[in-house]
Amino acid sequence: MSFDADRSGNLRTLLEFLAQLILVNLLWFFVSALGLGIFTLAPATIAMYTLLYRHMRGSAAPTVQGFFGVLKREYWKSQKVFFSVILAGSVLAVDLHYFYGSYSKQPSLLHGCGLFVSLFLVTVYCLSLTQIGPVCIYFPDLSALHTLKYAVLFSLGFLFHSLLIVLLLALSLALILFFPRLWVLVPTILMALNTYLSLLLVHGKYSALN
Repeated sequence: MSFDADRSGNLRTLLEFLAQLILVNLLWFFVSALGLGIFTLAPATIAMYTLLYRHMRGSAAPTVQGFFGVLKREYWKSQKVFFSVILAGSVLAVDLHYFYGSYSKQPSLLHGCGLFVSLFLVTVYCLSLTQIGPVCIYFPDLSALHTLKYAVLFSLGFLFHSLLIVLLLALSLALILFFPRLWVLVPTILMALNTYLSLLLVHGKYSALN
């Protein structure tokens, strides 16, 4: 009897957790879509990170009111981070395109070194994207510039964890590409699930810094 009660309790806890992930994911998706990505993607993503972090610590269950409260509070800072990321990515893309084209047409030591440095910077850039959310959560008082700085530093300092997060995202993308019908998971649960797992991966590292 006790075993059945425990199993029933565990199942209920799991279902509640999945329902909360779906709620957060739906809020993230629709708010991001309403802002065409440009105006609301970053604030919605930070709101998703914040609510899932609170839930992970057991402090509060995700709610619609909580989501929009974080969205409003973090809007301008997250937008500054977002446009800084876009700007840096654009510069790196142009730089990589230039050196790749130059090296392809006229291989030389200079162009080869430029291409190598560009590839290295693009790799660091991609890794740093995995740490922006956690940095915003664990160091909420940082400015947008310092948030980006710490994201770069922690992406290298926690290299193994950054690579695990990249692998997690790559597996999710591969799953959807191989099974197109699973695209429905993107607006329903996939992003929130990946975010929650990412926070679990880095929680120990960030907690040790506080």
